[in-house]
Amino acid sequence: MVRDGGHRARCDTAGLRPWALEQLRARSLPDGFYQAFLATPDEDGEIDTYHADHAEDVVRLYESEYVPAG
Repeated sequence: MVRDGGHRARCDTAGLRPWALEQLRARSLPDGFYQAFLATPDEDGEIDTYHADHAEDVVRLYESEYVPAG
């Protein structure tokens, strides 16, 4: 990811959850707990999700996002 004063990172962070939900819908994945990561490749081009810039947890139940009350 290329950062330009943090603007790109904010845009990608805001779009990560909608992107993850669209990927789950498009692929018809089963119910479950999913994680989406926004990560910057290291100097070798490898991505380490342990050091992600941002992460979103998504729980999918009956083909939609499950949001616990409270």
